[in-house]
Amino acid sequence: MSWLNAKLEAEERAQAIFDLCAQLRIPRGAVIPTSFYPTPHDFRFLRPEEKVSWEHYVAVARAVRRLVKRGGYRIDFVDCTAAGCLGWLAENNLVNTPENRAAYVAAINR
Repeated sequence: MSWLNAKLEAEERAQAIFDLCAQLRIPRGAVIPTSFYPTPHDFRFLRPEEKVSWEHYVAVARAVRRLVKRGGYRIDFVDCTAAGCLGWLAENNLVNTPENRAAYVAAINR
């Protein structure tokens, strides 16, 4: 994936965040907790469906954070580690899905 692809992907993701914030009437200045996979191991283990490299993922995530900040919101990265997430999923009898990973991030961000 090229830098241009990462930039375009980040712009699309940031726009999706802005659209969702508008739909949910989330005020400017709000903090949006977002999962972040801090190592290649965490990324590959928890997101096996992804076709991009961890480096591409990190570049896009950081670009989204910058764009969203310019739009008046703040993204707080919440580390989503394989050990922590899978332990929480097992405790709650859940499988590894995007929705359940989001629930994990919400649970540890309280």
